[in-house]
Amino acid sequence: MVEISCHGSPQIVKEIIEIFIENGGRLAGRGEFTKRAFINGKLDLTQAEAIIDLIEAKTEKSASSARSQLMGELKRLIEGIREKVKQILMKIEATLDFPDDIEEIVSPEEIKKIISEIDDTIKTSKYGKLVREGISLAIIGRPNVGKSSLLNLLLKDERAIVADIPGTTRDTIEEQINVRGYLINLVDTAGLHNLEVGAVESMGMNRTRAAASEADIILFVCEATDPFNNDDNRILSSIDVKKAIYVVNKTDLRGYQAKEGEVGLSIVNRIGIVELEDRIVEKIENIVEPREYGGINERQKERLIVAENALKRGAAGINAKATLEMIAIDIKEGFDALGEITGQEGTEEVIAGIFDRFCVGK
Repeated sequence: MVEISCHGSPQIVKEIIEIFIENGGRLAGRGEFTKRAFINGKLDLTQAEAIIDLIEAKTEKSASSARSQLMGELKRLIEGIREKVKQILMKIEATLDFPDDIEEIVSPEEIKKIISEIDDTIKTSKYGKLVREGISLAIIGRPNVGKSSLLNLLLKDERAIVADIPGTTRDTIEEQINVRGYLINLVDTAGLHNLEVGAVESMGMNRTRAAASEADIILFVCEATDPFNNDDNRILSSIDVKKAIYVVNKTDLRGYQAKEGEVGLSIVNRIGIVELEDRIVEKIENIVEPREYGGINERQKERLIVAENALKRGAAGINAKATLEMIAIDIKEGFDALGEITGQEGTEEVIAGIFDRFCVGK
């Protein structure tokens, strides 16, 4: 390996690269260095994917979970499950080869224990998606209760226009924030009310309803001077209240004391923001259970589902007294699907697709 230290001029760097290419060198492909580590057995596919996650990590949680996976947490879990499937496959094959000498036949219960372990791992995909892509949080409420001010406060930036005139926000505004290590996809929305409005404001309110429907968490904002009036109750009846955190803003105007289940907030005085962040984190961790290795990704989930279904067919085959040859085919399919997660099995096309996600030089 040769490392070149030179001035940072793009032209000088370009000329040095050209000299190498003229003398038989070539530019590295996407993910080529990590791919070589994989080919040489230094990393498995789950660890290679963890490198991508680490490069793309936007919060402490996503970086921490990627590091755990890079250290082999998921690899060891999958290999442990695969070893159990291998033992079952070996029993079946031994019975086929020596039918007179092997008395013990694999029981469906033995396979079902493995299926349960796979199912628990599949469930981690939700947490994996959360730490990689973030959780959706919509701020909704009637006009002029402080939704855009709350967005600006959470962002620590004057992102949204704030005015005393109701209906200032006509469209959704989307930004990302980091709350205690969790990535939040924050959506500020147009105020909802029951008055006659023009076409533009009507479109904005339709987008608000869509954002509330799609969000994982809703910050339902009302104000202390007139909490839970008819408009508020109308909005509440149109959303999934299980997603909602009740935020009562402008508590400085009347000294409002938040009731149980509410978060009292004074955006002007920056009071209540810590409690609000506490409630957001609590809501997130009620939606998904945090996992040490960060949870599986979509590719890994799909292969686990294939493995689980194959093992279910195998267990059903034993119950139905199917031939051992047929049962072995299903168990082998599950075994191979688990191997595709770590890269012990699989096509070059799948492996190439993973490394194509890398940037050059990784």
